[in-house]
Amino acid sequence: MAGYRNRLVHVYHEINGFELLEICKSDLQDFNEITYEIKNWLKLHPELLDETL
Repeated sequence: MAGYRNRLVHVYHEINGFELLEICKSDLQDFNEITYEIKNWLKLHPELLDETL
C-alpha cells in the first residue's frame, strides 16, 4: 500500500475509483502490520496513555 502512494501523487489522473477500491480491499497487510505495532507499543508503554477521557 505504501508503494502505491507514488502512483497516487504522480499519476492521480490515471487512477479510477475501481482500481483504488480493489487495492484497499485486497492489500491490507500494511494496515495489519501497523495495527500490530501500535497495539504492541501500547502494551509496552501504558504509563504514557492519557486515560482521563
